[in-house]
Amino acid sequence: MRTGPGVPLGPWQTSEHRGLPHQPDDMDLQVAMMYARMARWSQGITKRLTFGAVVVTGTAILCLAAVEMALRLTGVDNEPVVYDPNIVQTMATAEYAYTLRTNSLGLRDRDYAPAKPEGVYRILMLGDSFILGQGVEVTETCCEILEKELNRGQWRGRFEVINAGKVGYGPETYLSILRSLGKRLRPDLVVIGFTAGNDVNDVRNPYLAQATGEARARSGSRVKSAMRTVFPKTYWFLLKRYYIIWRKIRPPANEIGKRDPNNLPNPLNDEILMARARAEGVSDEMVKARAAQTDPEVWHDALELRVNPYLLRDALIRPQIVCDSLRLQSHGMKDAWEATKKILRETFETAGSLGSRVAVMAIPAQHQVSRGYWAYREKLGYELDESLLREARVQDALRSFCSECGVPMVDLLPAFRNSSSNRLYYPKDEHWTVEGHRLAADEMRAFLASQELVPRD
Repeated sequence: MRTGPGVPLGPWQTSEHRGLPHQPDDMDLQVAMMYARMARWSQGITKRLTFGAVVVTGTAILCLAAVEMALRLTGVDNEPVVYDPNIVQTMATAEYAYTLRTNSLGLRDRDYAPAKPEGVYRILMLGDSFILGQGVEVTETCCEILEKELNRGQWRGRFEVINAGKVGYGPETYLSILRSLGKRLRPDLVVIGFTAGNDVNDVRNPYLAQATGEARARSGSRVKSAMRTVFPKTYWFLLKRYYIIWRKIRPPANEIGKRDPNNLPNPLNDEILMARARAEGVSDEMVKARAAQTDPEVWHDALELRVNPYLLRDALIRPQIVCDSLRLQSHGMKDAWEATKKILRETFETAGSLGSRVAVMAIPAQHQVSRGYWAYREKLGYELDESLLREARVQDALRSFCSECGVPMVDLLPAFRNSSSNRLYYPKDEHWTVEGHRLAADEMRAFLASQELVPRD
């Protein structure tokens, strides 16, 4: 572009800078300086906030580490709350109502002396809702009946049979409870109540729970889970001391027939149900089709918790789950059984390290005992097979494994099949009635004597 005398000036040109590129004026410089100051200020704020967050987080971690170290040096135990400690709740379905009363450890039992009294033979019963005694009063559970029978029988000493069962527990949690309570209670004998109908499936389920978000509902937030993992003694120390306050400000955990006794979201909630189905590889359309064929009365009872809603959930997603769990044929169940054996072996070893003997009680599923218990499951839509009444694949596999490990096992299935009673289980709920608990206790007492697992006169 030509410039020089006589050439009009452009709007960006001045007489002092004829023909030269535009030079910033004072206003431009002020604006630039203002933006520069704002940028430096913003960076400074970010750095200060980041530094503050790091300091706060680091201080919190150091404090927790100090508390954790102090608790370890003072020998404070990790004590998981099996249930809420020291509570009294009424649990109810359409078939029963019973009182759940827990001790300071969250067990459905009385409190026990930390140091085992002289002359006492202590038996720790691990298990799920069958050992807990879902559906019966505490005096009617197999643990209480067994304790009374042992103390009035031919064997010497005073026996304590401690109930460490909980609804929904499985082999992994049996091991956790033994690790946590074993040193405190120092049992002479540990009995694992292994439920044939679902304990192997319970080992399989945590992976599904992670995929569907159910794990968070069961175990709490990720922060709480991390706290429990990294600073276990601090976690349980704080929980034990401030849990009572939490219980007072928290809504009641159960209202008869209205809420889940375990305070979990109803598994028939659309979002939870479909997430579970997808994790199992089942389409939404398939679940909806099965739901459309379900008796409306069954739906209503499950939603109102008059019956166990998990039974209907499983029927909608895996109607073959009963046969699958009891046959151990699918790849998923075979893998779960291999994982179960590892957990059981570790449980046996943990009991041995405590100086405790160990035994297994195989609890039969109602579908293995009599066809008379099938009616409600068939109404839910389960696929059952007559071979379940002839076979005992879970018990056979468990017996073989226990024999390999040198652990005595009592199989309750023959006694339950041979019983003349048709009221050993609740027809809908699938748990033992008082008669079922009494039969289990009788078989257990005879087994303990035959295997010389309890002292004799």
